[in-house]
Amino acid sequence: MILEAYGLMLDRGIAYDDWKPDNFHLVNGKIIILNLEHAYDLDEDEREYTIEIGLEAFLERWKRARRQYEKHGEIEC
Repeated sequence: MILEAYGLMLDRGIAYDDWKPDNFHLVNGKIIILNLEHAYDLDEDEREYTIEIGLEAFLERWKRARRQYEKHGEIEC
């Protein structure tokens, strides 16, 4: 779902660089990306790399938030 939402941005030449889990909301079955001040013009030559590092960043932040929740019962992204 995240890749689908991000793909729509990439298809319009927009990349994104604020991969905190709280910047992604599920609304009516679709992911909405928030905090767009971290959006920038996509370098088409770097498209695949941009997708890869973005999704890796999101997964790492999600894992960190999950560990924090399991340890402290709260999440701070």
